[in-house]
Parts: sequence; structure tokens; C-alpha cells
Amino acid sequence: MKRILTIALAVSVLSSCTDRSCTINGNISGLEGEGWVYLEDASNGFEAIDSARYNNGTFTLEMKEVEFETFVTMECLPDNGERKGEVRRFILEPGTIVIEGDLRADRFSGASGTAMNDLFNSSRNRIREYYRNFPRNEARLKADSLTREIFGKDITPAFRLYYINNKMMDYPSALLVDELKKLPESYRNLKMAQQYESVLSNRAKTEPQVEGSDLVPYYIDFSINDLNGQPMNLKSVIENQANRYLLVDFWATWCGPCRDEMPNLINTYNQFREKGLEIVGAAIDDKVDSCRKYIEENGISWINVCDSKEAGLSSLYGVWGIPDNVLIDCESGIIIRRGLRGENLAEELSILLK
Repeated sequence: MKRILTIALAVSVLSSCTDRSCTINGNISGLEGEGWVYLEDASNGFEAIDSARYNNGTFTLEMKEVEFETFVTMECLPDNGERKGEVRRFILEPGTIVIEGDLRADRFSGASGTAMNDLFNSSRNRIREYYRNFPRNEARLKADSLTREIFGKDITPAFRLYYINNKMMDYPSALLVDELKKLPESYRNLKMAQQYESVLSNRAKTEPQVEGSDLVPYYIDFSINDLNGQPMNLKSVIENQANRYLLVDFWATWCGPCRDEMPNLINTYNQFREKGLEIVGAAIDDKVDSCRKYIEENGISWINVCDSKEAGLSSLYGVWGIPDNVLIDCESGIIIRRGLRGENLAEELSILLK
């Protein structure tokens, strides 16, 4: 009898270890009425994976087998046709995943219940605590340390790719390229992984040098007409003896955070211009007239160019999201900072331009 029970227990454990089913239970406030939720494979061209009906934000989506663990987007389409678009991102893996929170909540929040989703949530919460309780520079060091710790854990390839996606703007690109190389071939061949490798390889060339890396991030020159139709190139601005530091700022008139940042950028320029700061604004706008109008209305007096698709300046500098910027030491031509915003930009310049 004891032997039979032992065998039965072993079979039970084996079955639980090989269970590849997934249940997604959702309860999203603010999603009124009825409609559909769709899962799309974010790592492979946003191909449709599965769908389910919802009623006042409540739904259950059951999958008998997760054939390929990946990270997904969840979109909502009400029956009235008013598309809600992407409302959540999370890791699709075996187990029971719970989707909660408000419809307008952060798209990376509200997915829990499985090992990798819970690990992601706990790491984000810890990083938020760092930035709430420590000065920004100290918080950044703590966040980077935690990110290295997370990448060193026993994580799935789907989590690694998902975490790379989430750290694109605030972790050294050279280190993220190394993480991409750890992915098995089946994941490295995904469309998104290949896109990341291209973007991050470019971005690594234009970020401050990572400790232990031989890659020195010199500025990349470009030639283009400014918004007044006059030819300019970055090299001539950097070699201007009046300039000690050059900030190349990537922004757009259609970008809300860029517009929010603009008053701070104007104040910073006025404060440090006489001490050797210059700015080249690269507006990612196809509508040159509206861009020029915005610049005139806001009294923006630094050099401005229009970074159209043809110009490709943002691709040259590995821009993944805006606002973004690089700070160049004009004496050496080396990029020494990236992504400085708000008070941090002024604080850094006050140290550099004593």
C-alpha cells in the first residue's frame, strides 16, 4: 500500500511539473460594458495569441498549453467599437495570472500570480522606493545594482527579454546587449529581440562609458539644415571655442513630456549659456511649420533642426523614447551623460560649469 501511495505521489508531482496550462483572471475597473480582450505577442510582431469576452471589466481566459513563453500585450475592444488599445503588458507563462487595477493604470502594473510576473512587480516596487527615499543619483546606483541582481537570477528567457524591454531607457545599453546574447536562439531570432539588438548596439555607442568597457562614446557627427534653412553640422558646434558642453536634445511638439520639460530646458539654457552651454534641439517632427511656430512662441533660442525620417538623427543616436538627450564634452568630443532632465540637468551643469 505504501509503495502504491509513493508511486501515485510521484506521478502527481510529475504531472504538476509538466502542467503547461494558463488561466488569466481579469478584473479591470473602468472597463464598462461588454467586449473582447485580446492577447498579442509583443516579442514577435504583435501576432494574435488568444481572446476572451469581458463583462464590466471581468473576464477569464483559459489556455490548455502555453507552447512558447513570451511577453504579451493585452488590448480591449468594447462592443461599441471604441478601441481602448494596449492596457497591460505581462509575461505569458503557465499558472494563474491575475490582472487587476484601473483601466488607466500603468500598463506594466496589475499582473501577478506567477513566478516571473511577481518577480517583475517586486523589482519595480523596490526601485520606486529607492527613488522616493534617496537622492536621484544614489537611487540610480541602487536601481542599477538591483537590475544586475535580477539579471543574475534563475529567470526564464521570456522574463529576460521582458526586463530588457523595461530597462531600455535607464540601464546601460552595453550591458543590455550582453543580456540579449544570453538568450537562446529561439528568442534571439524574435523580431523584437533583433530590433533591440540593433537599437541597443547604436545606443551603446552614444552613452557614457560603462566601467570595464573599452567602448569610448565619441559624438557622431551629422550635417543638416537648421529650421532657418542654414546648413550646420555638429562638429562645427562642438569645435566652437565658446562652447564647453553641448546638449543634443531629442524631442517633438506632439510629445507631452517633451513640452513639460521645455520650460526647464529654457531656464537651464539661460542660466548656463554664458558659461559655455550650447544646445542643439532635434525635433522629431515631419511638420516643419508647426515645429518652427512652437519654437518661436516659446522663445527657444538655441540651434534647432527637424529630425525627419529621412534625416534619421534619432536612429543615429539610438533614441528609443523621447524626451532624450546626450551631453557632450566639447574639449574631448566624448558623451559624458545621457537622459538628464529636470533638476538633474541643472545640478550636473552647475558642477561641470563652475
